[in-house]
Amino acid sequence: MHIRRHPHEWKGVESWFWPAVARPPPPPRKKPFLKARRTGGRPRADDRLAFGAILWRLRCGGTWTRLPKRFGSEVTARRRLELWTRGPRLQYAWRAFLSQQSVAELERWRDAFAATAWRASTTLLWRYELETVWCSEFAARVAPAP
Repeated sequence: MHIRRHPHEWKGVESWFWPAVARPPPPPRKKPFLKARRTGGRPRADDRLAFGAILWRLRCGGTWTRLPKRFGSEVTARRRLELWTRGPRLQYAWRAFLSQQSVAELERWRDAFAATAWRASTTLLWRYELETVWCSEFAARVAPAP
C-alpha cells in the first residue's frame, strides 16, 4: 500500500493538546501491604502515543505494519483501538482533539479524508464513525474544498 506524503508530515498529538483530550486519570492505587498481593508487570503504554497512532493511520492511510516507531508498538495501538471503539471514548477524544485545532489544520484533515480511499469492511468501521463525527460537527468550520 502506498502511503501518501504530505508537505507537512503529521507528527502526532502534541503534549499540550493531550490534557483536554484525555479523560482524567484515576486516583493512584494504594500498594498492598502484603507482598504476596502485589502484582508486577510492565507499566501501561502511553495512551497519547496510541491515540497518535490511530490518528496517523486515519490521516496518512498507512497500514499498522508501516506505523512509525515514534508512535510505539502497532499491537498496542490496535488493542487500544479495539478497546476504545467498544465505548464512546474514541469519539470523545476525536471531538476534543478536533475542537482544539486551527482552521488550517482542519483543512488538512478534510484533505486527508478526501484523499484516503478506504474499503468498506468491519475492520475500518471505526474510520467511518470518526468521519461521521467530522462531517456532522467540524466540516462546517472549514471552507469547501476546491
